[in-house]
Amino acid sequence: MLIRALFCTWKGWSEILIPAAGAVFIPLLIVWLTWFFGSSRAEKLKEKQSNEENLIYLRSLLFHALKDFLMFRNNIIFKQNAIYNYDTLSKSDEKRLFATIPYDTIYSQFEPKEYATLSRIRPNFVFNLLRTKTFMQHIYNRMENFNRTVEEKQNNIPYLIVLIRDNLKTFQQDIEETIGYIMSSMEDINFLEKELNLRLIKLQLDGFEKQELKDALFEISNESQK
Repeated sequence: MLIRALFCTWKGWSEILIPAAGAVFIPLLIVWLTWFFGSSRAEKLKEKQSNEENLIYLRSLLFHALKDFLMFRNNIIFKQNAIYNYDTLSKSDEKRLFATIPYDTIYSQFEPKEYATLSRIRPNFVFNLLRTKTFMQHIYNRMENFNRTVEEKQNNIPYLIVLIRDNLKTFQQDIEETIGYIMSSMEDINFLEKELNLRLIKLQLDGFEKQELKDALFEISNESQK
């Protein structure tokens, strides 16, 4: 009888408590799920915006670095050609031959480690950035040494002729190799832009720069086949 009474009592209370608990729990569950998924969506949106900002900055730096390095290459090629036609140079070309090469290291001012999380999408991204930055800095160091020597030996034309004749070919090759690495990093950015559905700035080389880039990449291809 006691068990039966307890059962009846529980049955009565359960008819009250279970619906009441449901009335409280279900709205709380809805609120929690809304918060959880809303928070998750907000985090994803924040991450996407951060990726866009970082990659816009990086793409801009690498794009302008590419333009600069194409200019370096043109300057080096001019000097190499001019040195073999030195006797027939005009005064303006002779002045350009023995001039320093302007450059700015600002385009190497990015930290590859800041893009580490994107390696989950593009495994070689950080490695390519490290290689690109290393070679850019190598070129800047060579540029600094070349310019310093040109300034110090400005009145020693025979010395400058030997310097240009014997060193600028490898300098050109190093510049072309760096251009290749810059392009590799920019291709990584293009991949991430599509894969993550990002909205990045669009940058285009001028017509003559496109041809210069094509020539540089052709030289890189030839060197790799030797």
